[in-house]
Amino acid sequence: IAAAEAENLEAYRVATVTAQLLQNGQPVQKVCADCGFDNVSYFIQVFKKNRHVTPHQYAAQRKMTENAKNI
Repeated sequence: IAAAEAENLEAYRVATVTAQLLQNGQPVQKVCADCGFDNVSYFIQVFKKNRHVTPHQYAAQRKMTENAKNI
């Protein structure tokens, strides 16, 4: 049960970071620290495990999608 709880918490934290990255465009370092990740490298690994891309790649993809919608 502890492993499942840890995975759920990890997924929640990644979802929180994802929302913050999209909403206010803050740097990854600031957002991950705000969400309780002390180590940026570890955060990027966790994010990639959950989203299958790095935070930077995710934000870039979202920007491209948003720009395409506005054309």
